[in-house]
Amino acid sequence: MTLHTRSFVSLPLFVLVAVAAVALSGSAHAANVKLLVDTPRGGEPVHNKVHLAPIRGSAVAEGERPASYEVMIAIDVSQSTKMASGADVDRDGVIGVNPHLELIPPGTFPDDVLSTDTDDSILAAEVAAANALLEGLDPGRVRVGLLTFAGQVSPETGERARIDQQDAWLEVPLTTDFMLVRRALVAIQARGSRGATN
Repeated sequence: MTLHTRSFVSLPLFVLVAVAAVALSGSAHAANVKLLVDTPRGGEPVHNKVHLAPIRGSAVAEGERPASYEVMIAIDVSQSTKMASGADVDRDGVIGVNPHLELIPPGTFPDDVLSTDTDDSILAAEVAAANALLEGLDPGRVRVGLLTFAGQVSPETGERARIDQQDAWLEVPLTTDFMLVRRALVAIQARGSRGATN
């Protein structure tokens, strides 16, 4: 029996990367996949300046031969992802902050600016995490898809604008063309945040 492991990078908790690992080996003994979380440990308190938690671990597949998998990356593009992530995502040496939560004179930034460095926003962190995930995947064994989600809410009620509204969009169907996924991630970040999550 062989054991195949693939590490995944430290991902912020808000990054909604839905890993749908489905064995496609075609044999009656399809591989089992386990996600092992190293940190934080069970019951360990997480302290952070923002409501995020770094997660580190690995994916393990056991079987008689290497299996193929499908991974769907889900990116939250709602308005809240304009907020500062609390990390220096673009590695420019400056961590963007939400100017409305800091001791910054009123009027210094427009009301709709939620990060002093847009490249350090939650959306930017999601895109960076998705790109980091792609770095660790083998296109010979993994097909990757990409979707985005956000909702529309009524300003009067705070509830869904319409019962039949579309809240998720398939950006890239499952593919082994990781460059196609990367180009879509660039486009998602360029479009920016919009709508609501709930």
